[in-house]
Amino acid sequence: MTTRKTPGTRNTTVLRRIGQILTAMAIVAGLTVATAGTALAHGVGDLACNYIVGRFNACLQITDVGPGQYKVHVGIDVTMSQHDAQNIIDSPGQEFTFTLKGDDGPSNERQHLASLPVTWVGAWSGGLSAESDVFVTESMLDEDDGTDEIIAVIRLYIPVTGTTRTFETGTVTANF
Repeated sequence: MTTRKTPGTRNTTVLRRIGQILTAMAIVAGLTVATAGTALAHGVGDLACNYIVGRFNACLQITDVGPGQYKVHVGIDVTMSQHDAQNIIDSPGQEFTFTLKGDDGPSNERQHLASLPVTWVGAWSGGLSAESDVFVTESMLDEDDGTDEIIAVIRLYIPVTGTTRTFETGTVTANF
């Protein structure tokens, strides 16, 4: 016995699949619009990142390690060629500076909390990376009487052009 397809069966299946794909795309687009510009609150222990595709990824993490003590980790990946990254590392001077700031308003009103040591720098196929890891006291992170908003500002000096690029992490919000 042979099965016989009725005319238009294939076209109906193709149209149904196209409809399903368009519906899925509309859902994704709607979710993207609905969540665009939504600020996420990152608490103690969370990674607070600022990421621009093809440019950089900068993250701050503050972890509670005991009574009144916190570990601060700042990391950045800057997109560039490995060759350019290695040239920056090989040049004299400090490539990166890391600063913790209290963020209660416009960037020109941020409170300086601490300069952090650069604990690692590396060149790799995706670009240039650096990290800072330091232990701090709770009082160092207590930037005001209410809820504290902490960010890290990272500066990268590029010797070949004599320019400095500035990056910011996401914000960690907590009561220190």
